[in-house]
Amino acid sequence: MLLAGSVTLNGTADIRFTDGFTPEASDTFQLIDLGTATLTNWFRQVTVPDGWGVSETGQLYTIIVPAPEDADFDDDNLVDGIDFLTWQRGVGGVGTPSTGDANEDALVNNDDLTIWQNQYGGPPIVAGSVGTVPEPSSALILALGLAGLLPTRRLGNRSRRLPLFSRP
Repeated sequence: MLLAGSVTLNGTADIRFTDGFTPEASDTFQLIDLGTATLTNWFRQVTVPDGWGVSETGQLYTIIVPAPEDADFDDDNLVDGIDFLTWQRGVGGVGTPSTGDANEDALVNNDDLTIWQNQYGGPPIVAGSVGTVPEPSSALILALGLAGLLPTRRLGNRSRRLPLFSRP
C-alpha cells in the first residue's frame, strides 16, 4: 500500500493469509510504503503469526517470515556432534549455515547453540515440513480393497441355502 499526504493509522492490523497461501521461509511482504506521506499515528497493535516480525525502515513497513532454524550444519539429516564442532569453530564470527549459524541471523552465537541443543539427536526441524496423513477411513478402504485381491479357494457346490423362516 503506497500512501501520500497526511496519514493516521489506528486500531489493530491483523495480518493473515487466505485461500491456503503459505509463504516460504525468509519471504518479506511490503505492508505499507509511506512514500511522501507523513505518518501522524501508527496502529496500536500489529498482529502477525507467531515468530514473524514487522520491520520499519524509513518510510517502509515490511512483514518478515522467519527462516527455519536448522542446526544440521553438514546437511547429513542428523543433528549430531559434528554439527556442534562446526558451531564451536564458528562461534563469535560472521555466520552462514555451513559455519554454525542455525537461525540465519549472520552471527554464530549462543542462540545457535540453543537451537543445536533443541535439535540434537534428530533430524533438523524445518518449518512447513508436515506431510499428508491419510484419514483412518481411507486406510481402511485401501486395506479392504487390497484384501479383495488376495487369491481365494473355491468351495464348489458345498454351499447350501438356508431358509429365512423355518416351519414349525
